[in-house]
Amino acid sequence: MEVFGIDISKYNGNINFAKVKNAGKSFVIIKGTQKDNKVEPSFEGNYVGAIAAGLDVGVYRYVYAKDVNSAQAEANALAKILKGKNIKCGVWLDMEDDSIKRLGKSVLTAIINTEAAILSAAGFGVGVYCNRDWYYNVLDRNILKSKYPFWIARYPSSDTGAYNSKSSLNPKEYAAIWQYSSKGKVNGISGSVDLNVAFQDPKTLFKGESTIYYPKYTGTTDSIVKALEAVGEKDTSLANRKKIGITNGIGGVGTAEGNTQMLKLLKNGKLKKI
Repeated sequence: MEVFGIDISKYNGNINFAKVKNAGKSFVIIKGTQKDNKVEPSFEGNYVGAIAAGLDVGVYRYVYAKDVNSAQAEANALAKILKGKNIKCGVWLDMEDDSIKRLGKSVLTAIINTEAAILSAAGFGVGVYCNRDWYYNVLDRNILKSKYPFWIARYPSSDTGAYNSKSSLNPKEYAAIWQYSSKGKVNGISGSVDLNVAFQDPKTLFKGESTIYYPKYTGTTDSIVKALEAVGEKDTSLANRKKIGITNGIGGVGTAEGNTQMLKLLKNGKLKKI
């Protein structure tokens, strides 16, 4: 099984996610935070746009941490901005910066494990992104590969954005996702974009990852719209409520019966997010 997607940051500009979806992309991995641990300027807009278009979302953090303390700061900042968000394709620790390359395998393993522990406790599956050199020569792959899926970047010397599953560069033997181009062209995006293929549905990579539910509603309103707003749902339109209904097996959303069923699940903390 091959599932195609993209990864993006602020440098990809304004994106028409509906066109990306129609171009055959199923998932998008979005940069979440910057070096200073502040939210990536494009993150919120990209997240909302991708979810609205029906794309599955993952997030990546470019790691600069040189010790456990700074790793904790990076992970806590990321977990904070992801709280309540529907991150089905995991959080990926991007291990590639030259400033940390010579820290040694044991230190890099400690950094990854520290960040992963915080993110896992917040409810997110965690994977590791790197290139082939980092996988074989910089990271302690023998320890890490048993705990985390790997997302490997490896491009041909004449990168045109074309995908070739039979290429000798294909890392399927040891990777869950292959970033096979940095020069892709996708309808809905101006300029080049990173292209990826997952060798299984990326939503299934993280064993034991639980379904994400809305916070339990403890108020007294009989309005499902007001109740959803109270637990942080920004899009309470009928169209989005129908999507929530489908996710939860509720028909007739917009009718008294459908709204009552949804409100009951929300009050019990059992209303699944889409």
